Amino acid sequence: MKVEWSGAKIKELRLSLGWSVAELARRLSCSTDLICEWERSDSQPDQEMKVQLNSLQMIVEKNRELVSKRVQAEFLMVQEGLDQVHHDDLDN
Repeated sequence: MKVEWSGAKIKELRLSLGWSVAELARRLSCSTDLICEWERSDSQPDQEMKVQLNSLQMIVEKNRELVSKRVQAEFLMVQEGLDQVHHDDLDN
């Protein structure tokens, strides 16, 4: 997955992780000032940071998929009166 890391996209990623600017900076081993510069589009992340941001984005997308599957499973269990469902029974 190739993401163009605009300031808005970086902020969206940070917020979807539920992290503060300080937490994202800590996790990326950089300064809060640098994160703020990125989010204001005053500067761009270097290639190494883009790789780390891409990894975080993949985590967010995987969690969205898992949450979606959980909701789908709960609905199916209630609708069908089941105690459990197998992942093969869920839409992809």
